[in-house]
Amino acid sequence: MFKLSQGEYIATEKVELALLNNQYVGQIFLYGDSRKSYLVAVVVPDPLELVPLLKQGFVKGFETDSPFYKEIPTLSTDLSTWLPPFAKLCAPETQTGVLINDFLLSELTKQGKIAKFLGFEFVKKIYVEGSLNNLMQGFSVENNCLTPTFKLKRPNIRERYQVQLQEMYAS
Repeated sequence: MFKLSQGEYIATEKVELALLNNQYVGQIFLYGDSRKSYLVAVVVPDPLELVPLLKQGFVKGFETDSPFYKEIPTLSTDLSTWLPPFAKLCAPETQTGVLINDFLLSELTKQGKIAKFLGFEFVKKIYVEGSLNNLMQGFSVENNCLTPTFKLKRPNIRERYQVQLQEMYAS
């Protein structure tokens, strides 16, 4: 739990659990700066849900006639063939990464409305982590972001994504 600049307390786990109900979200880390009035998050998309939706052309910018459509990886049991292209697709410095960021942020907003969030509980900006391990996790035991019982190690995640968190509040 933490407090935002306007004095509102955020029940982190409650908000994260509600947002994890969205099928396109695999993992999420919610963050709030006590000097700011809004929340940001690091989102790990669920590629098994997101990639088929992209392939269907239902996401803005990924229509079947779009130049980005051909960049969508084909899922297979050989993870080495599509995990690296998926990471590139989600990279924030690419146009496809911006489109995926916008899509996932809109999905989080929809999920917040379903969960009847109060205004200050809505996430305003996100960073999409598309680099996944073989368990399709961006946060893992191996990268010291999860405990062996798969709970988030918040201080470690905050440290790992410190630059991205600062950038979301700076822009």
